[in-house]
Amino acid sequence: MLDIIYVSLLWGIVGVTFMFSLFFFVLTVPQVEALHKYKVARTIIAFTYLCLGISNLVEVLFHDDAIDIPMTCMITLFVSMFQAMLLTYTHLTLINLDFATKKKLITESLPFLICIIIGIVSLSLDTKREYTNKLNFIFVVYYISLLFRYTIYFRNVYNGYKKRMDNYFAEQEIKRFSWIYYSFYASLTVGIVALTSICFDSVLGKIAFNLIVLLFYSYFGVHFLNYAYQFRMHEAVIREDPNLSDQKEQKHNYSHLEARIKKWCSEKGFVKQGLTIEDLATRLNSNRTYLSLYVNKHLNTTFKGWITDLRINEAKDILLKQSDVSISDVAEQVGFSDRSNFNKQFVKQTGLTPKAWRELEWN
Repeated sequence: MLDIIYVSLLWGIVGVTFMFSLFFFVLTVPQVEALHKYKVARTIIAFTYLCLGISNLVEVLFHDDAIDIPMTCMITLFVSMFQAMLLTYTHLTLINLDFATKKKLITESLPFLICIIIGIVSLSLDTKREYTNKLNFIFVVYYISLLFRYTIYFRNVYNGYKKRMDNYFAEQEIKRFSWIYYSFYASLTVGIVALTSICFDSVLGKIAFNLIVLLFYSYFGVHFLNYAYQFRMHEAVIREDPNLSDQKEQKHNYSHLEARIKKWCSEKGFVKQGLTIEDLATRLNSNRTYLSLYVNKHLNTTFKGWITDLRINEAKDILLKQSDVSISDVAEQVGFSDRSNFNKQFVKQTGLTPKAWRELEWN
């Protein structure tokens, strides 16, 4: 029974990977210059899916129980290392187009290529597999260090992406690419399970591993295809502002900007739904970089945090002065796109819901 499940999952992986590799090769990408790296990544991912499908097809058709375990472990490690590098850099490129450079990729690939060369020499010369087992242990340690390092890379870049989102949108009308967060940690899980499958060789373990692989590559494939069509909404955030990132700590004279902001606030410009820092910079005859520096350094907050504070304070004023206005109407009047987010932000600032806060102030 377990063998049937195992083979069925292999066929499932073959079907899914072949199907997505075809989609990656055939489906067109919007003609946007900024998507060049995505196009390159998609071609590489297409070959990766194709190779994964072929390897599983070979496993189904030519499976042999009399296998060379040390050699199989080494091959599994090399494949896992390659997948970890490829998927990590793909995920990071999706949220920061400037992350993956030729220099980084070459530097990252060199240790991996050295490991492969050493492994091939060992497999060809060490017929008794005495040294191969020792090498496998070294490769396992190196692979674990890669997983740790890639996780730190991802956390840092993703946190930067979230900060840029909060510094661009006043409210998250456009949702973050949260699937990239979940997808990366799913790929990390695949890597960890692959590592444990090397240590514990069992049919049940292989079934669990293949099921996780099938689910992950299906999930990643669907979202990776859709990314190109959602890119336009996130382009300003994913393309990190080089002027802002290169700015050093220095004193600025914000007097003219502050005067314009004060006037804009008196006109209640912050209640406009869908507000972005680009919109406000244009309205103030300024630029995004200068305005971001003002908000981040001078006000010590993000653009989203600043606008949220202005909206909540305006909401308090309405709640006190206009008793007949419903909570939903208040949320809409101050610029929130939905009541649930308004309630969440109000509680975060005051510790009470809008309704409870109004009742407390009236009493």
